[in-house]
Amino acid sequence: MSIEITEFQETNSIASEKLRVDLPGVVVPQMYYYIDDSKLLNDSEKKLKPADEKIVHDFSNISGNLICRH
Repeated sequence: MSIEITEFQETNSIASEKLRVDLPGVVVPQMYYYIDDSKLLNDSEKKLKPADEKIVHDFSNISGNLICRH
């Protein structure tokens, strides 16, 4: 399964060691997982700062050969 990425915002980084201190028991994932409505999401949103201009893609100019097929 795949999902489209419609926006990208570069931010500062938070060291995994800092996450472990701030949120004991946190494990840096080896894959993606959902963190909606979690302490990790709330804490991260407070600490991350935008670094550059946000990139937004509306997919208006994508041809069929650029679409991934399984």
